[in-house]
Amino acid sequence: MKKLISGVVCTLLFAAGCSSRVVPGEIPAGLTEDGAWCWFSSPRAIYVNGADGASRLLTGWMTSEGSVETALMNPADGSVETAVLHEKMQVDDHDNPAFLQLADGRLMAFYSRHSDKGGLNYRISSGAGSIASWEAEQTLTLNDPDFYQNDEAIPSRKVINHYTYVNPYRLPDAGDRIYLFWRGYDYKPNISWTDDTGENWHPGRIMIMEKPGKALVRPYVRYASDGKGRIHMIFTNGHPRNEPLNSVYYACLDGDTFKRADGSVICSLDQLPFSSDQADLIYDAAETKHRGWVWDVAQDEKGYPVAVYSRHPSEKNHQYWVARFNGAEWKNLKVADAGRWFPQTPVGTVEREPHYSGGISIDPDHWRQLYYSSKAGSRRFRLYSVRVEGDLESLSEPQWLEESAFDQVRPVTVRGGRPDM
Repeated sequence: MKKLISGVVCTLLFAAGCSSRVVPGEIPAGLTEDGAWCWFSSPRAIYVNGADGASRLLTGWMTSEGSVETALMNPADGSVETAVLHEKMQVDDHDNPAFLQLADGRLMAFYSRHSDKGGLNYRISSGAGSIASWEAEQTLTLNDPDFYQNDEAIPSRKVINHYTYVNPYRLPDAGDRIYLFWRGYDYKPNISWTDDTGENWHPGRIMIMEKPGKALVRPYVRYASDGKGRIHMIFTNGHPRNEPLNSVYYACLDGDTFKRADGSVICSLDQLPFSSDQADLIYDAAETKHRGWVWDVAQDEKGYPVAVYSRHPSEKNHQYWVARFNGAEWKNLKVADAGRWFPQTPVGTVEREPHYSGGISIDPDHWRQLYYSSKAGSRRFRLYSVRVEGDLESLSEPQWLEESAFDQVRPVTVRGGRPDM
């Protein structure tokens, strides 16, 4: 039994029991009626082991008052324990926490204000697999202006020194190093790491940059770890609101080296940044003239990457696609029509973010199983389940999960398989 989480901005965040065979009409178990999250800070839902050896679901969200909250759910009886990590930090769904579990069982929760220069925050739990008490909040100001590679155009403007989104991953096979990714200096994806559980952090480095000093171009990245020594990432060459030809790319951090899906080397940590044309091209927007946007990444049973992303033939016609590297090439398959953008645009105003879809998620333990949110042909966004067949040859018939009085959006499948699966 897996757990699928879906968040409705500022309204509802709930868990629905899901497996490879989903029963339509199943009633979800509630976590909170006041929670929201963005999909660019992750892992935002993971299974963790407690001191008693039992597996529990750890997640978190932003409340309508701007507090960072975390929750621990016992799948055995549905009981939920909650705790506040930071009270009234900022009313913004970009700030949701992301989690990892340390080798000694303690939990680390990372979170950050949206586009704020104050830095990244984290806390470590006092007990193994417990959210009952936490050590004092720590703040990291990792953006390193000395690492920024200027060009002649930079002196004419002020380089932005902000922090947004947090993505922490622990790699046991890489010396138990913890990598931390965020959107940092000049809106670029940044990376840092610690080899001593946060006592010392390497100065941040810009990881992806289209070309030195290209003003305000912001690649967006989604990450996923194999839980051992690799971190998969899919990314764009910019924001689809700004880039008319927004394509989708892939790279992998293997230990301390960035590689393509076939294992060929892009660069080392010391050679950062790299650009999109050095990575794998999954979707080329120049061919269709449809902007792309990234949603989730995982790996198959052979360790090859699998990605889900969206294409946008128009702002009211979004599409979900799945891509997989089969050892020789990347293959793409359309999953479903998604309908229009998710934000509920006030009457009489123009939507600022028309490329935000309902969302699509990969089951990381069973990559063929996909869950997506679509408004196509419906009054509300609904959650569906679909299965990939063969080498991206076909799809099973989509299954609608359950009725709800609310929009069902931004789904995520909990990371880390439970021992009783």
